[in-house]
Amino acid sequence: MSTLKINLQVLKYNLEKLVNISKLNSIEFVPIIKAFSNVDKILSILDIHAIKKVGLSRLKPLGQLKKFKQKPDLICIALLDKKNYQEAFLKFDEIYLSSELSLIHYINLAKSYPKKKQKLVFILDSGDHREGLSSDSLLQLIQSYHTKLPKNLSIEGIATTFGCNLGLLPNETSFINLKLLVDKLESILLKKLSTVSVGGSIILKSILDEKLPKCITQIRVGEAFLLGTIPSYGIDHPDLNQKAFSFQTNLVELSEKPNFTGQSIGYDALGNSVQINDKKTILQGILNFGLLDVDIMGLSPQSSKIKFCRQNSDYTMIEMNDNSYQLFDSFSFTLNYRALAQALCSSFVEKQFYFE
Repeated sequence: MSTLKINLQVLKYNLEKLVNISKLNSIEFVPIIKAFSNVDKILSILDIHAIKKVGLSRLKPLGQLKKFKQKPDLICIALLDKKNYQEAFLKFDEIYLSSELSLIHYINLAKSYPKKKQKLVFILDSGDHREGLSSDSLLQLIQSYHTKLPKNLSIEGIATTFGCNLGLLPNETSFINLKLLVDKLESILLKKLSTVSVGGSIILKSILDEKLPKCITQIRVGEAFLLGTIPSYGIDHPDLNQKAFSFQTNLVELSEKPNFTGQSIGYDALGNSVQINDKKTILQGILNFGLLDVDIMGLSPQSSKIKFCRQNSDYTMIEMNDNSYQLFDSFSFTLNYRALAQALCSSFVEKQFYFE
């Protein structure tokens, strides 16, 4: 079995830094917990620091959050099936909407549950082509419905995301357009928006460069808390720690193999075409994890003496450039967000926690 080693002290440090960065910039920090929503010891760090709001893109983790001593407000940022609207309306404190149809669902629920107050935030697609409405469509929707809402529904603001789908980088133009939209919405609603939210750890680069517009009141962050990185730019955040996680596994077979069998080769068990190099033989090791644990595309070996060859559902094959290794030797890898999310959610990966 493979092991994900988790340094809780580093995660605590990153959380404190992100909270302080947000306070210094007069914005609200909302951790997005989807990657670790089933890991109680990571969730407990949020609880200890009395995080006031958490964002969920799945409904299943709601049960885990009942264990919190400090009850945070729950923000639903999920695109829902029709059957989930009622649960979201009753259990969340704030809901993000991405269409007129979803708004109609919540209007009907508000009429059915008049004592349940619900805050609405509308999702803007700023060009990253995730869920959400264009600026014109969003304006038209709010203009059409804001005077028709039941009293227990209130429009609190807008939310957008950068870097999560196309890798779109925020720039001066996107921020100007966001500010113009905020001004127009506030003139329609005759009030100041309490929430102007930007999602994606990528937004931390704008804060570092002192280019975050003052109209933004909230940032939603997941990867930077876990890995200390700023995605899309592919850089580490200078004030965060990147060593909260490492992936470890053992060598379960070691042998010299002919590089080509001389027989016909089709696709492998995962549907990939197999590439054969010019070597006649290789020293092949088999590591005790497969795709059901972690995809090798998200792993980087800490040793320069091995490289990945292939992977099936149970095992990973490596080519070894050093014959000093022995059976059951341990190997360590760093993980990107893709691999980390998979390892955290996989029941096949043992989680080992420590403070250091």
